[in-house]
Amino acid sequence: MQVERLLTTGWRLLGGHEAPPLRGWLSELEQSGVRELQTFAVGLGRDFEAVRAALETSYSNGQVEGQVNRLKTIKRSMYGRAGLNLLKARVLHRTPRPAARVTKS
Repeated sequence: MQVERLLTTGWRLLGGHEAPPLRGWLSELEQSGVRELQTFAVGLGRDFEAVRAALETSYSNGQVEGQVNRLKTIKRSMYGRAGLNLLKARVLHRTPRPAARVTKS
């Protein structure tokens, strides 16, 4: 089945950090006839350089995204209930954790 082959190729491509065949794969997705895959390909194509760079580099922004998520969760939980002083205290309060190595798998 063509869709299954496209998805398998995509998993290998994105999981293996190989950017060279990315354009060809996106073209195949756009020509697949499956609306969801076509929309996905168009979205990746709009930001192609960022996707390519993410595949080719070993850097990860996971730590930053985790902190942003933590801050937004605290902010949402306190919306309309507390002032800036309590928000500041909750944001700055952290339990000590061992440092983790940041690598992209």
